[in-house]
Amino acid sequence: MLQRFDEEGIISTDDLKKLELLMKKLFRMEELHKFFDSKYRCKIEADIYDGEGNCLRPDRLVIFEDKIALLDYKTGEKSEKHVDQMRTYQSLVRQIHNKEVNAYLLYTSTSELFKVPLAQ
Repeated sequence: MLQRFDEEGIISTDDLKKLELLMKKLFRMEELHKFFDSKYRCKIEADIYDGEGNCLRPDRLVIFEDKIALLDYKTGEKSEKHVDQMRTYQSLVRQIHNKEVNAYLLYTSTSELFKVPLAQ
């Protein structure tokens, strides 16, 4: 797909190389492997409705045997707004599934996986 972007002029060759390096770095991150393991059920951008009828969509929801993990991808800098968003997802999914729910933010520009602490 990236090659097609280069061929069609959507992305420059320099940007293509940078993107390829970033993607390789992300795919090598051991702590991300569990989110993409095919033995677990996964929902991508699953619709979750809050009590007010708003539709929320975490990027990835992975259902393990004993818990659920939420993963959201972010391209910008860390923000408390991102943490609040994930805590909202976490609370709603916990109500639906009645399981432990862990939430993670993946900052793609820095290749940092951040586990969202539970709200106090």
